[in-house]
Amino acid sequence: MPRNPKIKPLESMRALFADEYYICRVQESGKIEAETAKVGTAEVLEHILANRKPHLPKENPIGINPENPVTLPSWYS
Repeated sequence: MPRNPKIKPLESMRALFADEYYICRVQESGKIEAETAKVGTAEVLEHILANRKPHLPKENPIGINPENPVTLPSWYS
């Protein structure tokens, strides 16, 4: 999508990717922080490094599934 100076970047992202796109989801202060606190910062960072999907579903904003542990990339130590 080419840049349009008449449209704010966040509006463009919402139009293209919907509200579940990670940049759209972190705009409301406190929500993602509360979700991160539930599982821990280390777990969230590992998930970000191992999972390249930019969508954060509303029912599981961080996207962490306890039954499916994160496998870190081999370069991560």
